[in-house]
Amino acid sequence: MGKYSGYLLWIFLLLSPVIGLYAQTRQAVMVKGNLWINDNPGFGTGTVNALYGEYRVEIPGIESHAHTPAFTVRVCGNPRLVGGAGWQSRPGGTLSELRNQQMLSTSLVQRQEDGNLLIGYQFSGVSSFGEWSVIFCFPRAGNADASLAADAAVAADAPAAPNPLNDVAINRLINSWNDRFRYFVSVIRVTSDLSLPAVVTF
Repeated sequence: MGKYSGYLLWIFLLLSPVIGLYAQTRQAVMVKGNLWINDNPGFGTGTVNALYGEYRVEIPGIESHAHTPAFTVRVCGNPRLVGGAGWQSRPGGTLSELRNQQMLSTSLVQRQEDGNLLIGYQFSGVSSFGEWSVIFCFPRAGNADASLAADAAVAADAPAAPNPLNDVAINRLINSWNDRFRYFVSVIRVTSDLSLPAVVTF
């Protein structure tokens, strides 16, 4: 019994940095944003305007690179931006919110484009804001910061840091971002006042 206890202790010690990483509070910090653009996935240039932002993820113990966003967000006043051919339901991807004393759910959908992971949903039900599309883009399987950290680790002959944006973390991030954005939408008077959250804790 003591022998197996020793093995379990070593396994716990080896995994504790990874467990600690996913238990830590993280922040998505906007490094560039609130720009109206017309270059959107699935549509020709100039056909759909969207409010655009770039974010990095800050985690204790992992260096972030402000010039390399961990993900980007587009918010567009056209619900056609999300859905249709190429989009699939995202496993475990559900936004839950209390609206008019009822708990409502919105399903997330996803697709791959040029090696990037796109996750989107339709945003509606806030005042007279109408129905919009929200699209997150996670470059190259989810996290550019982790890719840079992995490259640096290889160069230093050291183990690479685990990806801080796994599927569970991404779903939690989108839920937290949506909560903040929904509040912003609830207090604006006109669309031109619309802005994206500057900092989201998840």
